Amino acid sequence: MKGNLPEQLDGVSVTVGGKLAFVYFVSPGQINVQAPDVGTGPVPVIVTTPTGTSVVVTANVVAQAPAFFLWPGSQVVATRNSDGGLAVKDGTFAGATTVAAKPGDVLILWGTGFGSTTPPVAAGIQVPGDKVYNTSPVSIRIGTADAQVFGAALSPGFAGLYQVAIQVPAALADGDYPIHATMPEHLPRTE
Repeated sequence: MKGNLPEQLDGVSVTVGGKLAFVYFVSPGQINVQAPDVGTGPVPVIVTTPTGTSVVVTANVVAQAPAFFLWPGSQVVATRNSDGGLAVKDGTFAGATTVAAKPGDVLILWGTGFGSTTPPVAAGIQVPGDKVYNTSPVSIRIGTADAQVFGAALSPGFAGLYQVAIQVPAALADGDYPIHATMPEHLPRTE
């Protein structure tokens, strides 16, 4: 099926719960995979490379474990909804124009682990762009203020990449704040 991620890349594969994971990226110090549909609970994980096979480690698979990707300085990865510009402190990336998020800005926060969607998408599939694949409702708190959440969904063309559209509370003063994502039946997660 078109849009499937490979189960092996550059001779590297990973099994999770006895099933091959979907490999997205491989480098000498990092392997990015999306776990196959294996249910929840403890599962064995094994990495195989051209130089050998790892020892078995145990991972705990959960239905949701929302987390945002981070820029340098532990800033949540965010883009402006209006123009796709990077919402990060000026000077974070040499040679790139960046502007920190401000109260009232509408942003897209980028993350992973927000759980199943409606309609569902199988693991390892690059999300088609023909529909919106919504998650369960997400609440976002910036510091002590609740952000307006416009929606949370899988990002078309990627596997396992979620985007959460929010508006930074207008009453919030300029500054750095922790961001908390909360979903039904899930404890708050701090980033």
